[in-house]
Amino acid sequence: MWIGYTLSEKGLECGKNASLLEKMLSGLVEKPLNEVSKSVYDLIEDCKIKNINPNYKDDFIRTLEEIAICFQNECYIATITLCGKILEICLTDILQRNNIDTTNIKMIGNLIKKVKESVPNQYIDPSLESLSNIISKSRNTAVHFNEAIPIPSRDQVIMVIFATRDVVNRNLSH
Repeated sequence: MWIGYTLSEKGLECGKNASLLEKMLSGLVEKPLNEVSKSVYDLIEDCKIKNINPNYKDDFIRTLEEIAICFQNECYIATITLCGKILEICLTDILQRNNIDTTNIKMIGNLIKKVKESVPNQYIDPSLESLSNIISKSRNTAVHFNEAIPIPSRDQVIMVIFATRDVVNRNLSH
């Protein structure tokens, strides 16, 4: 018994060009970039050229990359958790730039409160406190056992991502 196959023109091109083959194969498993993930990648490009503390710049940028990847793949709890990390870094940075000790300040809500108290001229979006509750709930349920894990909606995650972008952009322009 003999079975024969023929390649399409595209298949023949891929056989001659390894990078084209790689691109075509990646297209089978990767979702097309959406507007929200693209906005995070745009933020990453801004961060690469801005003066971010070199002690955490690489980790900061890598975390932003993971936010885009997690959102793109609908891993919403992970996306929100990573946004919380970025917000903690930015809020801590605001306090440290103003010579405020952050040693005993944990959690986003407490950092927001301290920034509002100690740096009154620093803009903090009023909705950030509500978003910190979404972030805390997602982080806690992801790490600790609960009978029911509330999965955030896509819209909630988009809201958290754009609030995070706003804090990062404002922090980068200090």
